[in-house]
Amino acid sequence: MPRHRRWRPRSPLGPDLRWRARRRNRRRLRSPGVSETRSRTLAPWFQFAVLPCVNPSGFELGTLETADGADLNRLFGIGSPQPEIVSVESWLRQLQQRSVATFDLHEISPDYRGEGFVESDNPHACYLYEIQSDRARRIGRALINALPPSFEVCRWPFIYKDCNDEGVVSYPEACKNAIYAQQTTFDAYLNARFTSHSFTLETPMGWPLEKRVQAHLIWLGAAMSRLRAINEGRDGRQNSRP
Repeated sequence: MPRHRRWRPRSPLGPDLRWRARRRNRRRLRSPGVSETRSRTLAPWFQFAVLPCVNPSGFELGTLETADGADLNRLFGIGSPQPEIVSVESWLRQLQQRSVATFDLHEISPDYRGEGFVESDNPHACYLYEIQSDRARRIGRALINALPPSFEVCRWPFIYKDCNDEGVVSYPEACKNAIYAQQTTFDAYLNARFTSHSFTLETPMGWPLEKRVQAHLIWLGAAMSRLRAINEGRDGRQNSRP
């Protein structure tokens, strides 16, 4: 979901994909753009919990805010009475699970204006946010490198004041935006309570829908491979499954 304009869940993937590793998965991952062999190899390691649309009224209206004008991605973890926030936070508490990683699948609106930013501040290429305090466990660079050359990556040194390293915005040290530093976004909320590794994946709305979906699928496939390897052990020897 967006940190500001990034709350428009235009992709059929939905704004949030949350998973945790398990010994087996009852449902096999079958997604276009991810090879069948790779999916069958990786899927038994993961169980997916999906929130397909956190802002249904905004989705229908094509707006960042809800129908009553709330920017949900500024309201997590502060006791907000906003119904969508109450619903999501209550569900997560009832689930009582800690995840290997969480993923928010976002898109960048070219016409966003707000919080001191104008249209020229909006990237027209893809990038991602990764929250992981242990630098040895970060995989954001591998996700960017998994993209084909035709998938343009944002190379700006700063994105909405945050430090950008060739398409990867690594938190906490890259966080220079005072609003994001308040940690009221969904990825920050998840990272503080339900995981130690959270991502927000950004594709520009100027790309064709098929290309945007493909980028998210490539990222998710690469992430599953890397997360499985990390949980098996860095020395290459298989430990107990997560």
